[in-house]
Amino acid sequence: MRDCEACQSQDTFGPARRWFRPPGFAHPIDREPVTRTDDLIESAYATRAKLVMSTPTEQHVWLAVNDRVRAFPTREHLLVSNSGPDGEGYHYCTGCGRIESAKGPEMNLFQAHPRPFLSDEDEPCSGFTASRIVLGTDFVTDISLFALRLEAPFSLRPGNAETNTALRTICEAVAKAACRMLEIESGEILAEYRPSFTLGGAAAPKSKCSYTTPFPAAPVFQRNSRRGPLRCSISR
Repeated sequence: MRDCEACQSQDTFGPARRWFRPPGFAHPIDREPVTRTDDLIESAYATRAKLVMSTPTEQHVWLAVNDRVRAFPTREHLLVSNSGPDGEGYHYCTGCGRIESAKGPEMNLFQAHPRPFLSDEDEPCSGFTASRIVLGTDFVTDISLFALRLEAPFSLRPGNAETNTALRTICEAVAKAACRMLEIESGEILAEYRPSFTLGGAAAPKSKCSYTTPFPAAPVFQRNSRRGPLRCSISR
């Protein structure tokens, strides 16, 4: 556990999880594939893409939209992860590549177990098993980071339900407006929010919304999104 960079609360962030990018997926050879649609399959879904870059400092070239909003266009890595059912992660054998959900696994990978593929080895696999890991991937894309400055009596404290509702509404509105402006399908542009990772951010005077544009028209969006979507989302 470590201190939260957003709200500065002590021992509230974590614990950290190991993650890796899987090279591919294949059905274990010793298991029958599920073919009936009424069979219950516990699913886990990937998170929304997360921006892991540090907050740009005042020395970076911010573009002023108005007195309270400024923009920072860039290209950075986004992280998408899958932490398994109920966020418990996965158990992964580094010897044979077999993987099981940490919640209700069908096979104990911490003991000798059959390999999930055809092998000339007669003995079961007894490789090292990593516990509660997370599947993930990162990729580079075009991003526009918008900083919102608030003053009293308005406040968006990190982690509050009111903060999440307000910033989620802003993100969805501006992302939708940007898609309309570029005349592309809804969902081609995604928006997320996070507090400002500064000492001032802990006092909640600033919040940040970021756009991600994983499509070929990203450079066009970068040039036009600094003002257009904000005006469009407010007017609508």
